[in-house]
Amino acid sequence: MKKSTLALAILSACCIMSGSALAQSSITIYGLVDAGLAIERGGAAGNVVKLSSGMGNGSRVGFRGTEDLGDGMSTYFTMEMGMAVDTGASTQGGLAFGRQIFVGLKGSGGQVQMGRQYNPIDDTLGQVDPFGNGFAGRTASLFGNGPKNTGGYTARLNNVLQYITPNLSGFTGYASYGFGEVAGDNSAGRYIGLSVAYANGPFWSRLAYSKVNGNPATSSVKNTVLAATYDFGPVKAAAAYGINKDEAGGATTLDSSDMMVGITVPMGQGNFLANFTKKNDKTAADNGAKMYAIGYQYDFSKRTRFYIDYGHVSNDHTLLYAVNYSVDTGSGTNAVTVGMQHRF
Repeated sequence: MKKSTLALAILSACCIMSGSALAQSSITIYGLVDAGLAIERGGAAGNVVKLSSGMGNGSRVGFRGTEDLGDGMSTYFTMEMGMAVDTGASTQGGLAFGRQIFVGLKGSGGQVQMGRQYNPIDDTLGQVDPFGNGFAGRTASLFGNGPKNTGGYTARLNNVLQYITPNLSGFTGYASYGFGEVAGDNSAGRYIGLSVAYANGPFWSRLAYSKVNGNPATSSVKNTVLAATYDFGPVKAAAAYGINKDEAGGATTLDSSDMMVGITVPMGQGNFLANFTKKNDKTAADNGAKMYAIGYQYDFSKRTRFYIDYGHVSNDHTLLYAVNYSVDTGSGTNAVTVGMQHRF
């Protein structure tokens, strides 16, 4: 009897200790599955009808975890892989965790994280664009250093060390450094990113800067974006302005500016979206463009969304820019997308 009582007491103590340890850490498995039909017209190769993945948001599976270290400190990680729903292939060039993968440490003085992470330009456009920088209204179809299918800006970067400040009266700062890891030349392939965001009630704004050196470091790609949104209640307004420069051998090879204005209007169980984006090419080529997009997203539930969008690109001269999507690269100057996505 005494032995049974003692065994029960030991087992209870172990369970309590185990429960206490588990309460201090957590791991979440999450994901998104997005697929739809696209009808593209006006492309150089002709009209296309296709079923594609990641039109609104890239399909993914992710793992996120945190552990409380005590004294206000915690460690965390994110591992996120992308995949194509239509073929089952991995995206982001076939990388196992190509969307993002990093580990970090957080405390009262801010947080530091290391790994493959988003460029602040991409993160800023994702927050300001009514379409979330996806769908047929993707702002990055025009924003950046050239069209998406020939470069644009680098959405994700490897070997990045990032510091994020705590929220200081609505202000949050971000500083990133990416190691080029080229022997004998620390500048080659190096990345520098800076941004500051401000949020106060219905107002949000962010200024972001990114510079990525080439190899050798005599060339570079620079992007700057200033973005803001204001939620009036019945309508949420958004605007962004970008400056892009490519340099090589001390000469400017690409020089352009971008602008976007957009709105989000709640309608029933969904939202009506619209934006207008314009690229101004400052070089002699004068390859500017304009894009108009409208769409409606209907939420069947908190996890399942139906969408229908239309985007139109008008090129100033050459047939350079097309309607692109979150992951898939489009080919037409006119595109209609119809699809759905489910989050878990």
